[in-house]
Amino acid sequence: MGFVGPARLDERGPAGWRAACGPTAGDCIGDTNGGTGARLLLVPSPLVGSATWEPVATDLAAAGYAVTVPDLAGTLAAGPTYHLRQAQVVAGSAAGREVILVGYSRAGSLLATIGTMLRQRVRGYIFVDARMPTPG
Repeated sequence: MGFVGPARLDERGPAGWRAACGPTAGDCIGDTNGGTGARLLLVPSPLVGSATWEPVATDLAAAGYAVTVPDLAGTLAAGPTYHLRQAQVVAGSAAGREVILVGYSRAGSLLATIGTMLRQRVRGYIFVDARMPTPG
C-alpha cells in the first residue's frame, strides 16, 4: 500500500468503503477523539460522491483521527430502493466499530436509518450543511 504523507485514501474494503490507514498495512490511524475509540464515518451525498470528503478525511487522518469514507456510487446504478441500500453500505463500512456519523448534504437524511442499523455503536451525529432526517 502506498502513502502520501501520513495517510492516503485509496484502500477499498469489502463493502466499497475507504479507510485512512497508517504506515503499516491494516494498521489504521489511532483515535484522538477524546478517547472514545470511535471512528469518524464521513457520509457523502449520494449525488455528489465520496471525493467531496477526501480533503477533509486526509486532514483528519493527518491529525490522528480514524476516518472512513463510504463509496455510495454503486447504490445509484443499482436503481431503487436507494435509501435503504445506501444506509446498508454505510453501516457495513463501520466494520463493527463504534462511529460518529458525519453526514454532508443529502446524506443527512440517511443518518437516522444508518443509526438504527448500527444501534449502540453510534457515538454521535454531525450534520454538515445537511438535510435533517424527517419522521416517517
